[in-house]
Amino acid sequence: MDFNKLPNFLIIGAAKSGTTSLFNIVAQHPNVFSSQIKETRFFSDDQRFLRGVGWYQETHFKNNRNQAVRMEGTPAYLTWSGKVAPRIKELYGDHPVKFAVIFRDPVKRAYSHYWHRVRMGDEDPTKISFTDAIHSEDQRMRENWQRLEAEGNGLYGNYRAGCYESRL
Repeated sequence: MDFNKLPNFLIIGAAKSGTTSLFNIVAQHPNVFSSQIKETRFFSDDQRFLRGVGWYQETHFKNNRNQAVRMEGTPAYLTWSGKVAPRIKELYGDHPVKFAVIFRDPVKRAYSHYWHRVRMGDEDPTKISFTDAIHSEDQRMRENWQRLEAEGNGLYGNYRAGCYESRL
């Protein structure tokens, strides 16, 4: 395993908490190599994970010039930590990897997340308000769990994604 072609720094903060800003700032440093896209979702998306480590390295880290820090940032890693943490542990073993975790007031984060999903076309505020989305979250998550969990998708997890203690 060539750990020089794997990230050794992961940004796993909550969605809508500033992870993109942190990623962009850190990526400017000359000793940092950042993945080609911020959210690789390798460890959280089952299909991507099944492509294997070789695919992950080739797709996101092949242009690395042996920079000291190799970074990627995927907020879904925190949201889906129940499956992500064992995958990271299996791949890295005792090899060091660092994490940056950003939190945000859970209520403000949930509200921001809802409106982000509206902008993305995943929610329609004329059909479901923020309040109703929160009240129906458990049901919507249950009904779509298999797909959401396989994709590492936080679509209906407005409240759930803010339960930081249970995810960290």
